Amino acid sequence: MYCPSCHDEFIDSITICSDCNITLVENIALNEPLENINWVKVKELPGKVFGEMMGEVLNSAEIPYFLKSDWSASAYNVAPTGLVGSYVQVYVPENFHDKANKLLTDLMD
Repeated sequence: MYCPSCHDEFIDSITICSDCNITLVENIALNEPLENINWVKVKELPGKVFGEMMGEVLNSAEIPYFLKSDWSASAYNVAPTGLVGSYVQVYVPENFHDKANKLLTDLMD
């Protein structure tokens, strides 16, 4: 649960923001320009294909994300898996980090 005013995250059983005294919502829209959002890395995965699969999971949970590929995948637009040194990093806005990390960790275990 999130506060639509201060954007703090709360556990699901809490319904009112303790600071703003307003009703929490399940998701918050990204009303800021992308350059003002503090993006944090959630996972590093072995290739673009795995990154895209994790992106689908995040997308279905309405968590904004972006993928940052290694140089070879970015420069040549290839999607290798298992290639030594090939990786993709998954980034989400900081306020979605814990939820995204739990989703991706549960999926990978």
